[in-house]
Amino acid sequence: MGDSSRARARTWPYPRHRDFVGGLREVASAWFADKGFAVSARYPYILADREEWSQNIILPEVAQYIREEHARREALRQGFPLHKYIHHGLSSQAMLFNLVGPLIVAKDLDPLRQAFTRQGIAWPEGEVSQLHATSRSTVSSISHRRVQMSQTILPHQQRFAHPAGQVG
Repeated sequence: MGDSSRARARTWPYPRHRDFVGGLREVASAWFADKGFAVSARYPYILADREEWSQNIILPEVAQYIREEHARREALRQGFPLHKYIHHGLSSQAMLFNLVGPLIVAKDLDPLRQAFTRQGIAWPEGEVSQLHATSRSTVSSISHRRVQMSQTILPHQQRFAHPAGQVG
C-alpha cells in the first residue's frame, strides 16, 4: 500500500497548518518591525497602507522596476495588476516579485531557465524583453522576440516559505 496523506502529514514539522501559517506571520511581522514599517494594529504582518506595497519588496530596484512597468503598461492601456493584498506579508505576488524580480532586473533568467529545464518544462529561445504578470497564481508570459511562453509557476493551492516570511 502506498504512502498515505495521513502518513505523510506525520512527517510535516508542524502539527497543524495554522501553526505553519502562524510561524510565517511571526517572520513577516518581525521583518516589518525590523525595517520600522508601519503595520496594521490588528495584523502586524500586514503593512498599514496598501499604497506602501513596495515595502513588501526586498530590493528597491525590483520595486522600482515594478512601478515603472506598471506605469508603462497603464500608459499603453495594458494590464499589470497588483493584487488587492500585495501589502500583506504573506502575499504570493510579492513573494514572486521577490523571487523572480532580481533575475528580471539583472536580465539573468538563467537560474529560472535551469529550474524549468530540470523539471522538463520547455524554455523558449530568444531574448527576454519583459515580464507579464496577469494573475496572482501565474507569471503568465515572459515575452521573447519570437516566442511567448505561458507557464504557471505557483499553483494557487501550493505554498512555499520565503526568507521574508512570505508564502505563495
